[in-house]
Amino acid sequence: AADVLGYELIALSLLRGEFLEIQHLIGYSQVLPKFPAYEGVEGRVLQSGNAELIKDVKQDPDYFEVEPNTLSEICVPLFVKSQVAGVLIVESVRRTLQENDLRILKKLGAYVSLALEQAELYQELQTSEIRYRELIENANDIIYRTDLSGKFTYRNQVVSRLLGYSENEVLGKHYLSLIRPDYHAKAQA
Repeated sequence: AADVLGYELIALSLLRGEFLEIQHLIGYSQVLPKFPAYEGVEGRVLQSGNAELIKDVKQDPDYFEVEPNTLSEICVPLFVKSQVAGVLIVESVRRTLQENDLRILKKLGAYVSLALEQAELYQELQTSEIRYRELIENANDIIYRTDLSGKFTYRNQVVSRLLGYSENEVLGKHYLSLIRPDYHAKAQA
């Protein structure tokens, strides 16, 4: 975005408790790793959920200067699950940002919000998969999965413990190979 759109100062910060933590910076000469979330222009944007264009930062009493010679700033809220989760900040030292910049950055903010939400969903999925796997592996019952042809594609550790079959002895084999032949008819019913 910085090179393509010509913005020289960009910061992406996420809300962590009472602080905004910098996740990514472009163009800044000094770094504040985190700062109070509900102060300054960023605090107003977090509380209102609305993007702001400050054409002249010297005229805004809430503006907190990080980069000297900054002329103007746009601050766009980022959302995850309809909750404000952070801000995208663009500042300019060369020109005054305009309404067109605000429109572009609102759209960019929507895409960043979507990416953040997908990342959170992915993390939740990974956590859920870990819990599911732990539940299955620590169950006291035999749990297995077969494909449509009846071949084992998964089995938990109880199979080895109770029946004495190793993973290699089970996976890829048809379930009937583990059942006594006189029970095949009942197992297929």
